[in-house]
Amino acid sequence: MGTFIFILIVGLGWWAISSAVKAVSSVVEKGKDIQRSKEVQEAAKKQWGTRLNDRTKTLEERNEDIIQGHIERLDACHHRSHYLDDSIRDCIQDIAAVEGRLSEAPNHAYLYKWSQNASPEFQSLTTSLWPRFRERLDNLARLERERQQLEIEAKMRALQENYASLLSSFYEVAERKVSLRDDYGEERWDALDKEIETVLHKIATKENCTDFSRSKKYGLWMPEEYKRLSAFLNQSFRERHQRGQAERTQSADYTTMSGIEFEVYLIGLLSHLGFTDIRSTPATNDQGADLLAKKEGRTFVIQAKRYASPVGNGAVQEVVSALHFYTGDEGWVVTNSTFTQSAKELALRTGIKLVDGFDLARLRADSGGE
Repeated sequence: MGTFIFILIVGLGWWAISSAVKAVSSVVEKGKDIQRSKEVQEAAKKQWGTRLNDRTKTLEERNEDIIQGHIERLDACHHRSHYLDDSIRDCIQDIAAVEGRLSEAPNHAYLYKWSQNASPEFQSLTTSLWPRFRERLDNLARLERERQQLEIEAKMRALQENYASLLSSFYEVAERKVSLRDDYGEERWDALDKEIETVLHKIATKENCTDFSRSKKYGLWMPEEYKRLSAFLNQSFRERHQRGQAERTQSADYTTMSGIEFEVYLIGLLSHLGFTDIRSTPATNDQGADLLAKKEGRTFVIQAKRYASPVGNGAVQEVVSALHFYTGDEGWVVTNSTFTQSAKELALRTGIKLVDGFDLARLRADSGGE
């Protein structure tokens, strides 16, 4: 019995001491909270100033300067999911502080949870602030997107200017490859994407753009300026190609054609004349031929010469060599101009066919052209 009473006395003593400690701690913490509240309130008043509590105005109206301050501090570059909520919450926190109503402030609570139990006045304020903050953030985001687009456009234009010569070669190479007909007589448009990828890779290599290389190797995103340049090259090439076809259909003005354009013109002409499997030789090391074509089981090795002056026997010699290299059956030299007498004599001896500007006009008429 004595032991039980002793244990009971010790337990009651311990409970009394614990209760006293908790009570003292609670008072201390409450004092600290009061002190912190005063500090927060003083800091808010120092930042925003003191104001008369004009009850003729709404909570929003008499704290418009605080609201505008928070709205102006919004940043479109923030991507946190609760950024807008937190910005509105911080604004309300400052308003509660200068109003001396920190007990109603959201502190660090989530805005939507706090607003469910907030006073009607603060609920109304929250509802009113949402569209204002949202509109400001949307406008900032729009301006940021426009800035980024202008920056990307400037980078793309810089690439175009810095590599104008390379892009000029791209248009010629792509024109040559796309214009080659497949076995069904259709242009090879699959070659365009490959040539765009090739020229972009060349530019990226010269620019030391490792992001482009990684995007192709690992399937990651391509730098925006390269994506924009890719789309531009695709569209501009199609427009140039279509325009060139229309011009070649309307008039065979060889004097305005480049060497590649003359070659492309011949591809179309040969196709209309019934030639098939028309192929271009490599742009370099072509071994003296520009085009290979087939008709009635025979392989034709053709060299295209868009000249302003008569073509000499050097062109004939090149086709003779190319005829053996490509194991062709017949060799042609085609020009918009004429041939020198020595070229005609060499062609007669070697069995090479010469097609000059007059013959070209006749072939065009035979193909159905004007």
